Amino acid sequence: MKKLLSIYVLMSMLIFSYSCDDGVDEELFDKYVLLTENGWKDKQMEITADNKVKVLVTASISGTSANDRDVSVNVKFDPDTLQGYNFEKYRNQTGLYYSELPSAAISFDNRNISIASGKDHGETYLTLDIDQIDNKYADYVIPITIESASEYTIARDAYSKALLHVQLKNSFSGDYSGDLNVYRTNSGGGNESGDENKISVGTKSFYAISNDQCYFYAGQFSRTTADREKFIVNITIDDDGNITMDSPNPELDLKQESASIEITKEAHKTDNRYEVVITKLDLKYTFKDLSTLDKPMLRAQGAITMQQNVKIKSE
Repeated sequence: MKKLLSIYVLMSMLIFSYSCDDGVDEELFDKYVLLTENGWKDKQMEITADNKVKVLVTASISGTSANDRDVSVNVKFDPDTLQGYNFEKYRNQTGLYYSELPSAAISFDNRNISIASGKDHGETYLTLDIDQIDNKYADYVIPITIESASEYTIARDAYSKALLHVQLKNSFSGDYSGDLNVYRTNSGGGNESGDENKISVGTKSFYAISNDQCYFYAGQFSRTTADREKFIVNITIDDDGNITMDSPNPELDLKQESASIEITKEAHKTDNRYEVVITKLDLKYTFKDLSTLDKPMLRAQGAITMQQNVKIKSE
């Protein structure tokens, strides 16, 4: 027993001595080049006055020791990955597929990302020109991948590819909650009475398409609706708070009855860099339910609210 214990102690000392040797400066893992934001990313993009958006793209080097080389990384758009993702997610429901932005609307400021020796990352930008998008109602994704790297190994696809889900943002875009109720209208133009004739909608998303305009889907319909393009409603709010609603689909027979907006601001309780902005929309409009054969007229009405933390702009 004493002999075995002595051997164990000796081996432990040898292992400890080896691990603490100042001369050992080996990389414990291979270095890889990857996209810092990889995989699926919901990307908030603030719309500027010129209707252009800048999107940061960063490449990084992984590893346990410092990077001691100048590394040149080339990136490119990757439509094949988006096509594969669409098929895996939706199969034959092609109406729900995510769309790639038209080439005229999106470009790299520089496809080459330089990572200097001593640094572990470098960056470039994408420029998105909203005015070059004909179909502003598609659900867009920007697919990018690392094409080549002058040093080290490109990481596997999960880390070297990215699908950036475009979420354009203006002052009133986002997810609202509240009581939006949808009723069948009767022959006299009012609502058919009874809770059995009412559909309650707890959340409603508004998608920005310019500084002062969003779109949403009428009544109980949403982006998960297979024929969602039939139910698009544009909503525009001017500087005086006046609201107008219309639809690119005349068959929807949209009629605005009333609409108002109320915006309140509160101090953030824990972070003085932000303020809490509460946006309340009170809407009432009618439209045809194009999902059924008889296409009845529906009325949507109610108040919905969005609360968000907004960074206070410095003077």
